Amino acid sequence: MKDNAMKKAIVFAGVLALSAIGASTALAGTMAQPYGTFTINATGTVKTLPTGSPLNSISSFTLPADETVSSIPATYFGYANAFLTTLALGQSVTISPLTVPV
Repeated sequence: MKDNAMKKAIVFAGVLALSAIGASTALAGTMAQPYGTFTINATGTVKTLPTGSPLNSISSFTLPADETVSSIPATYFGYANAFLTTLALGQSVTISPLTVPV
């Protein structure tokens, strides 16, 4: 049970990083300012490195390619969140597998 909570915390941290990356770079050419943020839940297996190590000693984790949109806040830094018009809760999204250093 404790490991699941830690995995969820790690995935959430990765999602925050993914949101920041997506909002600032990948979508810069397709969305008007001020971008926005959203969170995702992994629908595949989150891999840790070194494999099998306790979560407090891993050096990175990798999110799988298949994700599901889990939240879209109404505002982003006081502005309407641009993702409200392009994403829906529960929508499947596919990313390149993303490795996040810890």
